[in-house]
Amino acid sequence: MRYEYMHNLRGFAILLVIYGHAVAALNSIDGIYLIRDLLVNGTVLFVVIAGYFFSVVETRYTYKKYLFSKLKNVVFPYIFLSIPAILIYILGYKSHHTWVDIDVLRQSSLIEQIIFYLTTGSHLGPLWFIPMIIVFYILFPFFKLIKYNPLFNFFIIISVVVSVFVGRPENNDNALQSFIYFIPAYLIGIYIHANKGFISSVSARSDIYLAACIIASLFLYSFFGYNSSIDMCIKLLISIFSFGLFYKYLDFKLKFFGMLASISFYLFFVHGYLTGAARILLKKTNYIDNSLLLSVAIFMLVTLFSVLSYFLLKPLFGVRKKEFLGADY
Repeated sequence: MRYEYMHNLRGFAILLVIYGHAVAALNSIDGIYLIRDLLVNGTVLFVVIAGYFFSVVETRYTYKKYLFSKLKNVVFPYIFLSIPAILIYILGYKSHHTWVDIDVLRQSSLIEQIIFYLTTGSHLGPLWFIPMIIVFYILFPFFKLIKYNPLFNFFIIISVVVSVFVGRPENNDNALQSFIYFIPAYLIGIYIHANKGFISSVSARSDIYLAACIIASLFLYSFFGYNSSIDMCIKLLISIFSFGLFYKYLDFKLKFFGMLASISFYLFFVHGYLTGAARILLKKTNYIDNSLLLSVAIFMLVTLFSVLSYFLLKPLFGVRKKEFLGADY
């Protein structure tokens, strides 16, 4: 089984996530709202990839070994890299939050505040993803069971229907709702790996299908606005055809994308600090011109400094860098 295209796709996926948050840092997106709508749910591709790699490794792990692996390689780095963001709130350097009443939260004990932040990911924008993906980890036996169930394809259809009905929580403020919303993406990832010939068959015209999906999605966004339920269906198709495109054209080692893939969790943890800093700076200067160019500039700087920060930090942790930074590249 060939996997090089998957590593390249994972590296590309983290770039999409970073750029989506770079756009969100802008004071105004009037000129590029369609780009925002196209990228805002890029996490779907990230979750499809997570489902794919779950299917790759599930036969190698017992439940206990799998949970320990995720505890060591995801949860510990999440806690460690969350410390600065949590301290910013606890020490009073930041008192405003989109959906958390900080004044009420501060009436709780210090431990309760820390637990709240860690279980919601509310201390740093992108980190809502971690409590949600942990639910997938906990349900390892369930996904392993249904992967081999004759009704697996039916489960995918049902999960899409439920996802469309539930929708994505507006502020990413409910990990369980997010979990339900992203289940079809995870199952699609499992399906792609379990059905070896699927992507090779899709890849033949993946470029045409992907272009058609993107054009159709931009049309829908333009005329009907953004809707997370409809967007899930669109992004599932885009994800599938992205798999096919990378399988067709990029199934070989690419050092840059391979590096990004290897440190993708670290980049996911850290880039929120930099996009947050960019957002604060732009609000203070009230700078709104050249939104597209500015979003690209923020994206490039955030990516550059996120990657550099990893290579600066990794010597400090040596063989423990995986446990603290979430990567061992």
